[in-house]
Amino acid sequence: KRKTNDKNNKNGIDNNSILKWDLKNSIIQESDFSFLEDHEKLPELLLIGVGKKINEPFFNIRSKMSKLSIPVEIMSSSSACRTWNVLLSEGRNLLACIKNEY
Repeated sequence: KRKTNDKNNKNGIDNNSILKWDLKNSIIQESDFSFLEDHEKLPELLLIGVGKKINEPFFNIRSKMSKLSIPVEIMSSSSACRTWNVLLSEGRNLLACIKNEY
């Protein structure tokens, strides 16, 4: 889920949009989250679904989110989808970036 520079959406990111996450290659990298730097209102939590299983700790992505003051949870894509549904039902301001390997 990602909202690009849409002039009609002043907050940048909202819970009502589902957009394709354009990964630059098959490995999730820090640069895949550069779109967050342009937004005034950031999510209270970022969920990252990395595919079927987590193969690395993603320290560089965690560091980038820390600099942006965005809490991040990195998990399998199926877990991220389940977590998204639960937290969204609580009315939370979320962003989920989910890699689809299925």
